[in-house]
Amino acid sequence: MDPDQLAELASLLARPTDELSDDELIQAVRLADTDRDAARERLGRLLAALYQREGMSWPRLGEQTGIPFGTAHGLARPYIDRDESP
Repeated sequence: MDPDQLAELASLLARPTDELSDDELIQAVRLADTDRDAARERLGRLLAALYQREGMSWPRLGEQTGIPFGTAHGLARPYIDRDESP
């Protein structure tokens, strides 16, 4: 998500939903969905980086981040080097 889209989303979310038009609500949903996808990718890449560090197991990663280790593994899997994949 680029900075302009993020600013637009923040502006829309700062207003009460009953003050937004249907078009503005639809745009907010689209932007939020784009941000959700981008956030999942960022989170997956960060979790993969942690996992690939020596000594960071999935259970430990879950304890340290508060993200269930199965969820963390699912998010990180696309970004883990194939040689290091469990």
